[in-house]
Amino acid sequence: MSRTPYIVCVVLWAAASALAQQAEAPPPSQSVLVVFASDDTGSAAAAKYYAARRQVPAENLLGLALARPKGRRGRWAYREFFEKILTPVSKKLASKGADGKPLADRIGYILLCPGTPVTMVTHPAPAKGEKSWARKTRNRSVDGYLISVTANVRAGLDEDTGLPGPGRDGPIGAHFAETVLPVFRVFRSPAGRRFRQMRQHASGRYDFYLVTRLGLDLASARDMLDGALYAERHLRLPAPEETTPFRPEIWLDMKYHFASDHVAAMSRAMPLVQGVPGSPFSAGKGLWQVWPLVIDTAPAEIGSGKAAGHKPTVSAPIAAVDAAGVTLKAPGRAGRGKDVSSVLYFPPGCEVVCVPPKPKRPPKPTTAPAESKPASAAAPPRARVVGTDVAKHRLLLSSTRGFKPGQVVRYVWPGTFPGRNCFFFYGFYGLGQFEDVRQFLPGAIGVHVDSSCMAWARGAIRRGIGATFGVTTEPLSAGIPYGQLMLQALATGHDWAEAAYGATRLGQRWTGVVFGDPVYAPFRSKQRPDTTPPVIGPVTFKPTRGGAAVSAALSGQTADELADVALFRLEYGPTKAYGQAVEFFDWPEPQKGRNVKGRRFGYSRHFQATLKGLKKGAAYHYRLTARDPAGNETRTQDATFRP
Repeated sequence: MSRTPYIVCVVLWAAASALAQQAEAPPPSQSVLVVFASDDTGSAAAAKYYAARRQVPAENLLGLALARPKGRRGRWAYREFFEKILTPVSKKLASKGADGKPLADRIGYILLCPGTPVTMVTHPAPAKGEKSWARKTRNRSVDGYLISVTANVRAGLDEDTGLPGPGRDGPIGAHFAETVLPVFRVFRSPAGRRFRQMRQHASGRYDFYLVTRLGLDLASARDMLDGALYAERHLRLPAPEETTPFRPEIWLDMKYHFASDHVAAMSRAMPLVQGVPGSPFSAGKGLWQVWPLVIDTAPAEIGSGKAAGHKPTVSAPIAAVDAAGVTLKAPGRAGRGKDVSSVLYFPPGCEVVCVPPKPKRPPKPTTAPAESKPASAAAPPRARVVGTDVAKHRLLLSSTRGFKPGQVVRYVWPGTFPGRNCFFFYGFYGLGQFEDVRQFLPGAIGVHVDSSCMAWARGAIRRGIGATFGVTTEPLSAGIPYGQLMLQALATGHDWAEAAYGATRLGQRWTGVVFGDPVYAPFRSKQRPDTTPPVIGPVTFKPTRGGAAVSAALSGQTADELADVALFRLEYGPTKAYGQAVEFFDWPEPQKGRNVKGRRFGYSRHFQATLKGLKKGAAYHYRLTARDPAGNETRTQDATFRP
């Protein structure tokens, strides 16, 4: 097994102290240009909300008229993008700020609010037999072409075709060299400079911006930002003497039948998570303890199938058995490089079983005599993992009775759906699908390796994820962020934009869309325990036909109060006994993994619900409870409303 990932981690971790000593220039809040649709009230409100919460200067906001006739909604033409977005953004960056210097001198990130277009046509229809993906891929992301503002404005607009001006091989972006950013694999060291510092001191090499977008609408934009702010302040693993209601987990869903480079990336993420020597998760207390790992190597999709659905499952063939444990078969190659030892698939302390290997071909069915009864199958041997020896591919077990060479050791995740504590997800599902099997913690990060991963990203955003990634069309595997690079960048203090773009080979003028607050850095500062209960602002009721629309939001004065998010429970009824409730966590049809529209869960600073079946003019009692991720609760006093 290659020791390279471990050596690299040791070198990186040794430089961690240098990270805290770096000067932050300019501050993150001054480094973001916020672009929104001025003729879209939700977009403008999202920009205002972000600026207020992140304390972004007013001069960093740029409103653009982006409304289009109903018949022309959806994919934009490049000419529209060039004239309505790219050129105004270029002029804004060239304008002078309050300090008398061009905004471009301190802007490192561009944040797009809901209401800005996502997809546009950038290239002509490919010639018959065209083999180059760079020339075949016509539908690129708006985000990808906002990255190199200066270069794309300089290339200009072909007035005859309405497409980008010339590049190396046709319109700019038609050659793969024009889609690569120099930050790929850069943000892995805690001693490395921040991207906005690199833009200032690299003599034009980094004359581009990292572009992200916030949410799908106003509600999801607010939730993405609020979750990120909570995670930056509070989300951490507890020290051994502490207790916490949640234990952040990392989910890796590995499928070995395609995208071998991402399989290898998942494999290389495991040593980081399992806390091998030198890993950012290997030493100290609190944040740097080993994070729980949920891993699936089975072909089935998590949550799919009948009954309770497929649960994350890992298995590995046994090569040898002795009294202390089993030696697993040495792994083969996974993509570019060697796979890590299979023992890292098995969390310490987990229960494993020994089962026969799956036959390559199912046996032919046989008809048993009518009088015979099937023999009852003996329970498979079980044991608990008490230790590992990665170098020798050994699992140390509490017992090896019944374990045999040639058979398979298997571990099935013992949790139930929905998984409640997912903070980082990286893996494969079916094309264009979102399996609704987990609740994301505030600020959670997830990337789905799929040519249609925009469907997964949109589903995850609606369920409260803090940062994710989607594509406008076929991205190739190199156009999706590699998970181990993202995880390592985040764990060593870099922000979300640095982690996402530093992990993506095809980073610009391509199909990727990075969702989330660009300066969100969950592990840059020392997190604080959350001991402050949420503060609930006014609760309002608006009569509707046969009911009422209820809304409320968290408020507060202190930094802890302003960072809080919560789940909400509304009790209501004709008396103080109430009798009806909108619950904290609503998960109807619990056996289904597919997205169920009626489900309601996810942390937020805002509560909205529609009550039905109420008598017009009648008095109803209510009280609202807010519970934050640490379990702190606030409940309003009894009050009444009339629909």
